[in-house]
Amino acid sequence: MKELIKPKALRRGDTVALISISGGRAGDADMLTRYHIGKTRLEELFGINVITCPNSLKGSDIIRESRSKSKGFDLGFKEYRSKRHYCQYGR
Repeated sequence: MKELIKPKALRRGDTVALISISGGRAGDADMLTRYHIGKTRLEELFGINVITCPNSLKGSDIIRESRSKSKGFDLGFKEYRSKRHYCQYGR
């Protein structure tokens, strides 16, 4: 059996990316407030830099296309050099 790789703990100043690989609900009007609360908590309580990938807040009507979902995932690692990806679901 393969041994699981345990990631290093995040530290103040580390960068994480918020992505949407599901339905894009986090960008819908009725969910946007929850998104902002969560992002603020990560930044203020844990001192983490939070990057929101471009497509993650476009809403469920636009994000249905799978290519736009994968762009956010790629950008998080390549362009923003994030240490983690957090998938937004919006519930």
